[in-house]
Amino acid sequence: MAEKSLSAVENGGFCLPVSPNTRRFQKIFFPIEIFAGLWFCLDRFLPDDMLTPKVFLAFVSFVFLLWLLFQKLHLPVKACGSILFFVVAMVPMFYSMVSLSLEVENARENHTSPWGDPYVVTLHNGERETVLLQKDEIPLTTADLTEVPEDAVYTTSRKEQSSLLAAKQECLQEIPDGAPQAPQMTYEIMDVSLEALTSHCLAAYMERDTRPTPDLTYESFVLSGTDGAWQLYTNGTPLPQYLFYKDNRIVVLRPDWGIRQSELEQAASILLPESL
Repeated sequence: MAEKSLSAVENGGFCLPVSPNTRRFQKIFFPIEIFAGLWFCLDRFLPDDMLTPKVFLAFVSFVFLLWLLFQKLHLPVKACGSILFFVVAMVPMFYSMVSLSLEVENARENHTSPWGDPYVVTLHNGERETVLLQKDEIPLTTADLTEVPEDAVYTTSRKEQSSLLAAKQECLQEIPDGAPQAPQMTYEIMDVSLEALTSHCLAAYMERDTRPTPDLTYESFVLSGTDGAWQLYTNGTPLPQYLFYKDNRIVVLRPDWGIRQSELEQAASILLPESL
């Protein structure tokens, strides 16, 4: 048996004398190794934690099936190792480098200044302080929905994440401490590439927002221009947080003023374009 094994290895094949129990152990341990490596390499580039388990499970399954295919085809060991190394290590690394480059380029395009614009505010204790106002471009502003004071001063930010399955934006428009009072809001936008994941993402958002206390619930309401809409409640009292979607785009909107139905419909018309 040792001679057969040596001959197989010299010809670029696999070592033959392996017991069935050892092969079963390898088949179980190999996906675990791949899973751990992918978790380390890809986790920070996924759009949200709710997609992580299924993404890794699908990728690990793909790599494991690829490994079984190599065994069936009796490919040389070196060729198998090179292909698997490229799939597991080089592809995620290349994708992460491209993602980081795009994020840096978007930051350069969206900021009026790399450090923000200086603005002097008066704090509650009377002291004056200079703050830097971030000026990212965001798709929806408070001025699109309601009246904004002429002396309103805002800082706006937009964070983007993307993967092969989804792209996510987190947008914020707020006033710095000491600036004149004005309407503020935050919102999240998620574009899902696979329609089958939309319902899963909606359920994940609802679970995330209602998990802190058992008194939090989402209740549906009619919002024109959407495929579904919900408002967050606590003990029957409505909260200023809305979840709505159309096609493969999901939006979570959090205004800090008593937003009207017409303003919600305006927000939906801007954030959920007909082209989606």
